[in-house]
Order: sequence, then C-alpha cells, then structure tokens
Amino acid sequence: MGDTIVSIIVAIVLGLTTIGLLLGLARKWKKALLRFGIVVIDLGVAFFGTNNALAAISAENATVTGNPIIVELLTSIPSLFTLTGGLLKPMIFMICFLGSAIISLPIYLIISLFFGYAPKENTYPIAGMLIGGLQGLLVALVLVSPIVGYASLAEQTVTTYKSVVGEEIPAEVAEIYEKHIEPINKHPLIDAIDLMSAPIFSTLTTFDMNGDTFNPSEEIPLLIAMYHNATILMDVPPAEYGAEQRAAITNITSLFEQSTFLPNVGANVISAISIKWKENESFIGFEPIEVAGDFKPTVDSLYAVLSTTTPETLKGDVATLGDLVILMMDYNLTSLISDDRDVLAKVTAINPTTNKTFFRAATELLDTNPHLSVLRYAITALSADVFGARLGTPEKIRENYGDMVTSVVDVLKNAEGDSNEEKIEALTPAIKDGLAKNHINLYDGVVDEASRFLLEELEKDGVAIEDMTEEDIYNILDRMAAGETPIPVP
Repeated sequence: MGDTIVSIIVAIVLGLTTIGLLLGLARKWKKALLRFGIVVIDLGVAFFGTNNALAAISAENATVTGNPIIVELLTSIPSLFTLTGGLLKPMIFMICFLGSAIISLPIYLIISLFFGYAPKENTYPIAGMLIGGLQGLLVALVLVSPIVGYASLAEQTVTTYKSVVGEEIPAEVAEIYEKHIEPINKHPLIDAIDLMSAPIFSTLTTFDMNGDTFNPSEEIPLLIAMYHNATILMDVPPAEYGAEQRAAITNITSLFEQSTFLPNVGANVISAISIKWKENESFIGFEPIEVAGDFKPTVDSLYAVLSTTTPETLKGDVATLGDLVILMMDYNLTSLISDDRDVLAKVTAINPTTNKTFFRAATELLDTNPHLSVLRYAITALSADVFGARLGTPEKIRENYGDMVTSVVDVLKNAEGDSNEEKIEALTPAIKDGLAKNHINLYDGVVDEASRFLLEELEKDGVAIEDMTEEDIYNILDRMAAGETPIPVP
C-alpha cells in the first residue's frame, strides 16, 4: 500500500508540473501570469474558507457519527474538538482549494477572452512555461501536502519514541508503519516534495488553542516524554520510588509548562469528569469512584474545585501534587498511596530532619496553591474529626475540659499579635495537657491541625481574640465532637 501511495504522489507532482509547463508554453507569459495570479487568489480563498468551515462546525455536529462516546467527548472537551479540527485542516484546505480552483477556471477563461492578447504582445513562451511549471508544482504540493505531512509526523513520532523510550514501537504499530508509512518517507523524491510542502502543512496545522499556539511537530516530543515519565512512575509500586521516580515527577511538571496540548486537553478532561461525577453521573461510560461516607464531603468539595480547572491552574496543580509526592518520599510515606494501614500514625509523626509532621509540611505546601486548598482543609478537618471523636457530649466537654478551655483562651489572648503558626505552636501543649488529664493521647500532628481548625472556626464565627470567651471555644468543640467539620469550597 505504501508503494502505491508513493507512486500516486510522484505521479501527481510530476504530472501537474509537466502539464503546467506545457500550458504555460502555450499561453505565453501574460496568460500564464494571469492564471498563476488567480491560483494564488484561490489559495487565499481556501485559507479563508477553511477557517470559516471549521468555525461553522460545532462539537454538537459530532452527532452525525452516531457514536455517543464521541459526541460526549467532543462536546465535553472543547480542546479535543479544536485539536481534531486543527489536525484535519490540511485536508479541508485541499478540498476548499480544489473547489475554488474549479470555480476560478471559467473566470480566467472569460478574462482572457474578454481582454484578449495580441500574439505580438503575448510573447516570451519560455517565461510562460516557467510560470506555468511553478503553478503546476504549487497545485501539486497543495494536493499532496496532507499525505506527505501526516507521514512525516508519523516518522517523527516513531523516531522520537525510539530515542526517548529506548525501545522499539509495539509490534502491531510497527507492522502498520512499515507497511503503509515507511515506504513514503524512504523515497528520495518524497524527501524533496516534503521539503517544499512542509511550509504549507506546518502553517495549516499550527493553530490557536485557548490562547496558546499548538504545533504538532513541537508537541510530539513532549507527549512521548510525558508517556515515558508516566511509565517510570507506574512501573514500580509507590513504596519503591527512588531517584528515577523523583526525576520523572520533576520532568512531568516541566512538560506541563512547555506543552500546549497537556494543560489544555487535561484541564478540559478533569473539569468534564468532575462535573459529571459530582452529580453522580457517568462520563463516557466511566462511573464515579465510590468513596466511604466519611470521605464523601471531601471528595465532593474536590470535584467542585476541579470542575473549575483551567490550563493555568492545572499547571500549578501538577506542580503542587508532584511536590506533594516528593514530600511523601522525603517522609518515607509513599507506601500510603497503595497501603493505608497506620495512616494517622505515619502522617503525624515528627520528622527529625525538618522537625515537622507530614501534616504540617503538606499543609504548608498546599497553602501555596489556592486551587488545591480544599486538600489542605481536608487534612485539617480530618484531624478535627479525630480530635472531636474523643471529646464526648457537650455536657462531658464542659465537665472534663474546663481547665483546657481556660488555658486555650489565655494562650490565645496572650498570643493575640502572633502569627497563626505561632498560636498553633502555643496551643498544642495546652490542648495536649487537657487531653492527658482525661487519659487521651493524640499525635502532635493531629492536635496541631485541630488547633488550626479551632483558629479558623473562630475567624469564621467572627470572634475577635480580645472579645473571645470560653463559651466561644465550647461551641467549636461541640461542633468538632458532633463531626460538624465540613470541607469548605474555596
């Protein structure tokens, strides 16, 4: 099949160029120049027609495919529709050009007939032949540029894959490539044709995607590098992550910054899935992930935030989550990704190097990314739940924790001008002492985050430190004991 395609391409280029030379010789230079000028106008009309044709087609037109999955994909993910249209532009342009050229032919004949050219004025047949040959070659390049361009992209993909991944392409893909595409790229004449038609193909397949410029020849290396680095992460259990996985995480963050495709399509996919799953609906056949009741409010809040994902916020989210995984590696916690035993003990233990719990280090990291602050709130609320579950009824709280509440009020009033972190540091010993008197021991990390929750609730209740009373603290402890620790949506 590949050899047949090569023969057709060569026949089109040589045939149209030869026809152009002969017609130019017959027309002489004036008529040849007139026809060439009209063909150039046809190119402009084709560019205009291609862009308007794509603008007139909306994702809803995908219903003609009759495939509900394709319809949902294209309507839910605008960047995917833009990408599909952009990559098909060379084919659409070729069709528009052929249509314009056919329509313009009688116009050329009428102009030639109406104005006429006296033989003595329409000389220089060699000049006419050269102009006609150039016109024939230009038309041929427009016609073959889609096939040659797509074949060139396929070759770039295969070559880059072998270079980056360091292995051969899958056997099924290799069979198709070697049979249908490789013969096109190996022919010496095709190389010359590709060199001449590349500007046409590159111009057509370079387009705007949400304000960013998409160029497939620039994106292919980035996408293959993304695949390679993702494979490095998926090939080993998280508990065994090491230097190679750390480098892969850093590379993925960098690739999202460089790529147009990854953040744009990725943001649309995440947003579309989150919108559907938040309403407990499936997305292209994938049902929402089932979560335990205790975690459902957190997940629902996360869906609400992720449904607003944009390319820019996604870049930041990828960087933050990458840093979070690296932080887990630093705390030897990557086993938690696949094994949730003793979670609380592990994430609330003090790291001797940083003198911080993972909870504290993670919240500090998440505080740098407002779009993912819901995860930071989740950590705090989880600690507040664990803390509150040990307190008992409102009556028991007032009976057993009066001294602790008095200490909390005193500490906060004495630390009125301090930062929140300084207040938390001062609160933790007072709260731990109150718990110890009731024979309750909690990890420092849990108490830290429960203290953070208490401060945030005071602020949410509009309680000024100088006006704070013990009853204000009791009200918050009552809510914590009742499990009323909702995850706010930023």
